[in-house]
Amino acid sequence: MFSLWRPLCLYATIYRYPQISRVTHSKDGPASLCALHKNFKPHVTIQRCHSSHLVKDARHEGFKTHHGLFIKRGDTVELEDGNFIQVLKVLNREFDNKYWIVGWRFARNGETHGLPRHDDPNEVHWVVHLAKNDPRPAREQALEEVEDSQIRRKRTMKMVNTTYLGHRKKNGAPLGAPSDGALFCRWKHVICTRTPKRHRPLDAFTIPAAEITEASFQRLRIGECDDGHNIRIADEPLRRSWRGVTKKGGAGIDSKETSSLLSAFEALSLYDNSENKRTSAAYTFADVCCGAGGASRGAEMAGLHLCWALDHNAAACESYSLNFSEVQLHHKEIKDVVNMQGEGLKVDILHLSPPCQAFSPARTHPNVENDLVNIAANMELGNCLDVAKPRIATLEQTSGLMSGGYVGGRHHEYWVKVIEQFTSRGYSVAWKIMKLAELGLPQPRERLIMIASCPGEDLPHFPKPAHAKNPGKTGLQRFASVKDAIGNIPIGCANHEIPSNLPTPREVYDENEPLPGTILTKRSFIAHPNGLRSFSLRELACLQGFLLKHMFCGTEIMKQIGNAFPPTVAAVLFGDIKLQLLIRDGLNPL
Repeated sequence: MFSLWRPLCLYATIYRYPQISRVTHSKDGPASLCALHKNFKPHVTIQRCHSSHLVKDARHEGFKTHHGLFIKRGDTVELEDGNFIQVLKVLNREFDNKYWIVGWRFARNGETHGLPRHDDPNEVHWVVHLAKNDPRPAREQALEEVEDSQIRRKRTMKMVNTTYLGHRKKNGAPLGAPSDGALFCRWKHVICTRTPKRHRPLDAFTIPAAEITEASFQRLRIGECDDGHNIRIADEPLRRSWRGVTKKGGAGIDSKETSSLLSAFEALSLYDNSENKRTSAAYTFADVCCGAGGASRGAEMAGLHLCWALDHNAAACESYSLNFSEVQLHHKEIKDVVNMQGEGLKVDILHLSPPCQAFSPARTHPNVENDLVNIAANMELGNCLDVAKPRIATLEQTSGLMSGGYVGGRHHEYWVKVIEQFTSRGYSVAWKIMKLAELGLPQPRERLIMIASCPGEDLPHFPKPAHAKNPGKTGLQRFASVKDAIGNIPIGCANHEIPSNLPTPREVYDENEPLPGTILTKRSFIAHPNGLRSFSLRELACLQGFLLKHMFCGTEIMKQIGNAFPPTVAAVLFGDIKLQLLIRDGLNPL
């Protein structure tokens, strides 16, 4: 039987703040860009820049441009290309006596496909480029150097975390201020690539998806903002303005079942339990487009309190109710969520798994009518946020949405609209294509995962890989295998009717390796390792990360399994988010 412990062992190493996985406001992040603006000092030194010409350059307090402008450290300048640089360093090259400025780049919000929302021409965002294989600290990687001839004029810029309308009204500035007025930065756009980019694009949509390891739009945190009245607001009032009162530790009741995740953590002894012990409370959870309950099962395994779920498919709802009879299940279309009212809809964590068929790379037979319905469902995510008001939202989608979401790609328009539904409500949002085998799933499944945090909330990081093909070289565990998943299914287990032999035997493969293909909504080519027969439905469910106790019913079981967010992967994702929330709330996770 596929052991939950294999993916859960990832926590032995995962819960260390990642070195450069996210630009966060966290004093624990050794390479974070936290509070860079607030802690900005003119004398900050950079070990090296990308350009080899800058290695022996002399530093200067300032210089005059050909326009007669005196530029010094701490200034903000507008460039000829319309972008902006906040100057941290002034250099003079020895061999040609030219001046260069080194600093952080900012771009108008309208330059990145309308993200974040740009109600005002002087709303800008901080553009941060990081590279996976670059050993330099993140604050150094983010620097760019520009020749003095590219400087157009000096500007005034404020780093703020207040809402757009709130700030403008309080300061008496008109909406749509002239383009030469003060600049306001509320967001940063972080782009992490596999290798350093010599020419740095302004956004992640002009870079092939295969080159991006992670990207995000993040609201500035209070430590990154300028000092001053109406410029910065503390996290708690910012969060309260969006979702009202937030109960630390969660508003739900802890599950009676001891969570396997917590048991795993008890063995690690990472935390002192002498103070700030957890109460019986639990973070509340809702599951939109829940299907047969893959994400909900993972949330339960992570110790979350399941409140409500929604799906339009009657057969999937029947299976869901069979497993989670105490959860309030709404058999509705996602477009109907806007009309949902009542107690218990506000949750701490909201998961979204909107239909993916229209964007799937596995889609071979287009259905225009169904595609329009599925695309429309992906445009209702904002309404779900409005109803649930979650602290944290997660989304699981086909990798095809992101891989086809670059400029000129067939899904670009929809990909931008998906992100805009989060940022327009003030949510910070990060996304990446995750290889689920690295989190313990015994198949080469790749999914687009998004994590979002409401105003005033830290943006959680993604789980780090715990499994690898060559564990000896990486120090990680080996990939989970087919045998791990189906080796101990008991005789007589529900949905475990062994299929008849195939008319034509398939190629034999090693059961001690992961599944050679990905489980879809039809059995298609997937055969048992012996090549003689197909898998039983129960075997397929185990390969998809379901526990043996999870039940299915109806005539669409294969579809329910193939569409599911693998529960064991969901448990890792939600368990990691839960721990970050507990620490954020000042509570010990054990």
